[in-house]
Amino acid sequence: MTAAERVIETPRLRRARIGVSLLFLANGAMLANIVPRLPEIKANLDLSYTGFGVAWAFGSLGGITLGLLSGTMLRRFGSARLATLTLAI
Repeated sequence: MTAAERVIETPRLRRARIGVSLLFLANGAMLANIVPRLPEIKANLDLSYTGFGVAWAFGSLGGITLGLLSGTMLRRFGSARLATLTLAI
């Protein structure tokens, strides 16, 4: 990045960057806490490895589907409200 391309830091830009960083941190923390418990969850649900893999894959399928709808949802709800809603879900 050259000096001519440098982005001027504004309070709004800084808050947005911090908000996105905290959202990624929260998502990572949730995933890091559930991954060690996956064998226990599989056993409690009495699923085979195949059944558990299919169930786990549906989470990715849901993410892809919602990713396709994200533009419409952003326009309707706004980024802050949508980020809060999806983090709660």
